[in-house]
Amino acid sequence: MFLNGKLWLDGGKIRGINHQTAKQIHLKQTLVEQQKLTLHESLRNYKQPILQWETTKFRVRIDDLGETKFRYASWRLDKSISDKPDLVLLNGKRDFAGSGGNHYYSFINGKYTYRCDVIVLGTSKSPAGRLSVIKDQQILLTDDVVEVLK
Repeated sequence: MFLNGKLWLDGGKIRGINHQTAKQIHLKQTLVEQQKLTLHESLRNYKQPILQWETTKFRVRIDDLGETKFRYASWRLDKSISDKPDLVLLNGKRDFAGSGGNHYYSFINGKYTYRCDVIVLGTSKSPAGRLSVIKDQQILLTDDVVEVLK
């Protein structure tokens, strides 16, 4: 870490730069506003997008609603993100797994927990993430990310 966290290095490689110019901030806001127009109207209210994945079975999107509140939306693969989502869950939380950057988002729907693991530190064969559906401590579904969408 250098400059109080503005620059992060890992083994001589840049891992992160935590600084944005005014122009970069404006461009990011413009891109977020443009992206909102591609979503179903029920999902257009958010602070910033967190992730958008395709797994082998679903399209998954998580948005930051502000004040550390997250929203999960998913569609079957034969649907577009402009279609009404098949499932929307609110009040998700983010948890970190160790210090390597891996983390996950979890959303509760009755007895079911939907968990999106973001795999930052893994092997060369690790997917970018994984969706799991859990009921009463039993894993019902694990579905690896096959594409990270922008």
